[in-house]
Amino acid sequence: MEASEILSRACEEKGNVTGKLSSVLLGRIVNELWGDEVKLVKRGPRKDRRTCYLNLRCKEHVTELPGETFQQFRGSSLEMERGWSKMCDDPNSVSFLRFESCSFNNQRFSTEVKITQLSSSKISYSLISHGCESDIGKFMDISYIERYPLSQRINLILAFVNKAKFCKGTTLEDGETTTLPHVTGQYVDFSKGTESVGETRVFSNNCNIITVKYGICCVNCRNIKLLGSRAKSRRLVRDSIHPHTNKRYLSKSEVVQQLAKERQARY
Repeated sequence: MEASEILSRACEEKGNVTGKLSSVLLGRIVNELWGDEVKLVKRGPRKDRRTCYLNLRCKEHVTELPGETFQQFRGSSLEMERGWSKMCDDPNSVSFLRFESCSFNNQRFSTEVKITQLSSSKISYSLISHGCESDIGKFMDISYIERYPLSQRINLILAFVNKAKFCKGTTLEDGETTTLPHVTGQYVDFSKGTESVGETRVFSNNCNIITVKYGICCVNCRNIKLLGSRAKSRRLVRDSIHPHTNKRYLSKSEVVQQLAKERQARY
């Protein structure tokens, strides 16, 4: 599918999104969602080369089907795949919960798909896990599934989540520090059975929950590792700490060292 066609359609439907979709942003979105499954290629004659995405195509139009109201859906029973349970503790929302085979800081992971009625004609779809929340619209074409009845939309979303690859956070080695908000704790994978051993891992406060590659963290958790590695590399190559360096960018040992030098300078 041509990149220009995607940008053109996005411009026509810009009332549904904030800001303008650029070719650079489009490339990042495609890479985050599909990784190596979709490749950027050049097509056409030499004098009229066009940028296209290989293995990406436009979905066929589906005629909108009549469906139940939100309150009818909330009170109805829904056949779900094994492991999911329905919870209705708010008059304007419905949640679908599933426990995962891992824990973080002695709290078992759970995945929640939350459907919230914002108005009579607008519904939001969220994915919640380990204190983070992501709009499912980041990973699925919500405008496409909204052509179906609400119960069928949920089945499509749950089927997607069942097949999704979840972020497992990242690790920070000694000397790798970052000011990006994150939480550190013991991560245990129970799927390994008796060999399950806790591992210190880090999750971004803005974790996307879902990643495009198994065993690899999402882009926001990956940024934690990237900035931490860069900070460690800079410290290894510098001879000394500049006296006017902002202490928020220093490690604990460096702050102690810097304060000791400042005390010596005063006496």
